[in-house]
Formats: sequence, C-alpha cells, structure tokens
Amino acid sequence: MPIESHQKLITVEAVRQWRKQGKKFTCRYDLVDFGAHGTPAYNCIYFVEGEEKILVPESPKSDGTVQERKLALVPGLFNHHKKFGDGTSLLLRPDCTLATVEEREGELVVVRVGRNLAEPRNN
Repeated sequence: MPIESHQKLITVEAVRQWRKQGKKFTCRYDLVDFGAHGTPAYNCIYFVEGEEKILVPESPKSDGTVQERKLALVPGLFNHHKKFGDGTSLLLRPDCTLATVEEREGELVVVRVGRNLAEPRNN
C-alpha cells in the first residue's frame, strides 16, 4: 500500500527520542494485508501533539522511495509495541484488527482502534 503524499512519516529512531524526552504519544495499528499463509500485517500509526505519523524504515529503498513498514503480528508487531509502543496493551479482535487498551480503575478502556484496510480474505 503506497504512502499517501499527505501522510507524515516517522522512524523508530524518532520514537526513541520521544521516549527519552518523555513525550506523550499513542499508537494505532491498521490491518493492511494478509500474507500468503493468512498472517495479518499492520501499519503502525503514531499520534503525537495532534499529528498522525506512519512508521517507515530508517532508510529509503534503492530507488529513493519510502514505503510503510508493515509488521507481522508475531513476533514483529508484538515486539515493536513492547519496545516502542505507548504503554498500552494489545487486544486482537475477531476480524484481526487491533485495539490498544489500558487499565483504569480496574476496567479496560480502549485507547485506539485500528482500521481494517486489508482486502477481504478468501477462506
């Protein structure tokens, strides 16, 4: 899925800097694809200071273009969220979309719900 020209980009290194600075942000994981074996893949979207930024690799491709960094659920997205996420927990929904949730006063509260941008699967 190509990155739209209006989308702002973010790398893991920038997220590291946010964390060092104590900057508050949230994450959303949009379902964008199902691999050859039906494995879901996601784009990571960060929200900081009112802006939405899509995660991209540190370096552009050899032709100079930049594409989103697709993350497989396990181990990719799980490990990414643990290391570079917003401190929330992940909730896998029946349609393979993800929500981020946190506990408040003993209750789980949804922080962000990922969008389903994937083509329908043939089961």
